[in-house]
Amino acid sequence: MSAEPTPQEPEAGPPEPAKAQEPAGASETPENPDAAKNALRTSENPKPAENETGDDEDGELDRPLRERMAAEDRERHLREANLRDLYGEYGDGPRAGRDAISGGAYRVKSGNIYHADRMVFGGREEEGRGGVVHLAPNRRQQLARVHVPTASYERLAALLRDEPVVALRGGRGSGRMVTGWMALLDRRRTAQAPVGWVRDSVDPLDLTEERLDEGGGYVLDATGRAWTRASADGVFQHLAAVAATRNARIVVLVDRGFPGTVSAVDHDPPPPGPVFERWLSWELGGAAPAETAVHDGVREYLREGCTLADVVQLAKDAAEALRAGGGLDDALAGQPRRLRAHVATLLSPEHDVRRRCFLLGVAVLNELPSVTITRAALQLTEILADPDHTLVDPESWDALSQWVDYAQASQVPDERGRGSRISLRRSTMASVVLEVAWREHPTIREALLAWLGRLCEHPDQAVRIKAAHAIGRLVTYDFDVIDGEFLRRWSVSGRTRDHWLAAWAIEAALLSQHVAPRLLDRLRDWAGGSAAKQAIVARAYGLGVGVEQIDRALPALRQIALRSSRPATQDAVSRTLMEIYGPDTAVKVLSELAEWAVGGHPGLRRTAALAMTRLASGVESGTCRLLLAEFPADKQDWAREHLVSLWENALRCGLIARMPTGVIGRPIRAAWDVFAEWVGNWATVPGVRPVVEAVFEGAVRNHLRGPLRLHLRHWYLRRVVDIPLYHRLDHHMKGTAGS
Repeated sequence: MSAEPTPQEPEAGPPEPAKAQEPAGASETPENPDAAKNALRTSENPKPAENETGDDEDGELDRPLRERMAAEDRERHLREANLRDLYGEYGDGPRAGRDAISGGAYRVKSGNIYHADRMVFGGREEEGRGGVVHLAPNRRQQLARVHVPTASYERLAALLRDEPVVALRGGRGSGRMVTGWMALLDRRRTAQAPVGWVRDSVDPLDLTEERLDEGGGYVLDATGRAWTRASADGVFQHLAAVAATRNARIVVLVDRGFPGTVSAVDHDPPPPGPVFERWLSWELGGAAPAETAVHDGVREYLREGCTLADVVQLAKDAAEALRAGGGLDDALAGQPRRLRAHVATLLSPEHDVRRRCFLLGVAVLNELPSVTITRAALQLTEILADPDHTLVDPESWDALSQWVDYAQASQVPDERGRGSRISLRRSTMASVVLEVAWREHPTIREALLAWLGRLCEHPDQAVRIKAAHAIGRLVTYDFDVIDGEFLRRWSVSGRTRDHWLAAWAIEAALLSQHVAPRLLDRLRDWAGGSAAKQAIVARAYGLGVGVEQIDRALPALRQIALRSSRPATQDAVSRTLMEIYGPDTAVKVLSELAEWAVGGHPGLRRTAALAMTRLASGVESGTCRLLLAEFPADKQDWAREHLVSLWENALRCGLIARMPTGVIGRPIRAAWDVFAEWVGNWATVPGVRPVVEAVFEGAVRNHLRGPLRLHLRHWYLRRVVDIPLYHRLDHHMKGTAGS
């Protein structure tokens, strides 16, 4: 290694950066310089803990953290896109793709889960404080344009003039959220007073006056919540007291049978015709075409008992079709009941089995390469074929274009020059094909399950994700069969791949309001189960549900980290903590991690270090969410204290010479790499400086002086820090900060 500068007099010019070696860690004993230098050597990977199984996918942990996180981002985007195909617009409850009004639970790109009656317009709303979200001005303008007043709206607005809290009774998907917002907007004393909603992750008893704005109005969705049946009066009294102190108003959405004694209004859903016309006018940016009001197909569809979510989606589809030069009939053809009837025809036995298998292949593997989909379709054909003969002949490959057309799909060149990809012309057909195939063709169920099982073994992760999501969708049709065929089998496997398959399937199934309670109970039970079950839970909570179920997720993750010393499981827990960290979960996640970091349990400390390293990454790229500037002013001192504690633990777990007592597993070298980014952005990124200063000031107390001095020299040699910053941080370790 090149000559190192002394703390008192660094070299005038650093050597070439390429000649400086990367330190992996250092001795915690500053008086032993030889030990510090010896710590630059990498250590051998430790053997897995006894009585724990592993597989070759654990080698994924050898890849640099930056690469793994980039791969995780790609996986996340793939999962979200696939879930939109399976749940975005159709299903037994969800119905909110492309900015509609939801009739159930669904997921959007941010990872949040929204519930019935919530209108999501796309774009970003305005964050309030502590789990409160404000509607942006353009959203309020849109509400005014599409709202259809009803008698219940008038009654609600009248009550809100005097009552701080009013319950709005009604069914899911009936437009209660819009009615609540409009009544709150009508009640506002000033145009500046915000209107919005309380996030589902907020316990209503935790809602304090500090979270509300003066004169603001908020909708709280309590549909199906246990407290509305057991302790409603106490919760409403708390909400009323909080709202009164801020001259605010709260509308609480409850079920039709809500028995509370508080002020309540029974919701009248608006008539579908005017809702359709107003939404269509908004989507088109002007008046709707005159023929829409008298179109026989539209009037017939609106009389079929569709939800408001269906009505809004039809308006959006109609606007899209009209802009593309089509007509209302094109939009009607893509609506749920019409599409199901069409798919049932395509899957009828009168059609060639290869075409039907190809349709199923496209539905499950939509947007993947044509070779992948074709091979999968032929594989399903073979499974269905009579054992005495084959249905696959040379002409089957020549008929690909006919297959694509039959499946209502398109074949487009891959942007990266890798052949072509096949995409459904209506992505919403994916879930419909699966549903019709399972419900109306029971004789192919065993073959379908065997085929999906094969796809789960495919070397391409994209294929495995789509197959697992399809299995999760089938869970909503026949829980016990799919549970026995896949979920329980994966839960006794020692393979990391199977644990991910189970987590992805559960992710898709949880989006159905019909099976979600059962699956949440399953996750709770498995958190205390075998190593394989814990590995599944550790991954599943990071796939969206952990944000909504934060109070279930954190205790479960703690329980898993306490029991498992397997590096892959610790890494999975750390990734999940990163995924569920957000504006309204930050305080709970940081508090939990800080307890792990200062406790005496080795598994908790190492997992906290892994999570901190992940959360703190991205300072240079601007993607780090763990900066002081992200916290409100009244929480910054608290956040600084916790961040310093977490950094000290992470840096100790990144040392090779001596890990914290009892901590098992390889050193987390990436912790020092990420901390170097923080040090290097001392002067450019708000919120970095006070945390870095505090870490150096506590170096002696936390036995980090030797490692920090060694790394500080190295960072100087690598031009991460300049001479003034070198001196300043070195002086901090001595207790005399520079000017």
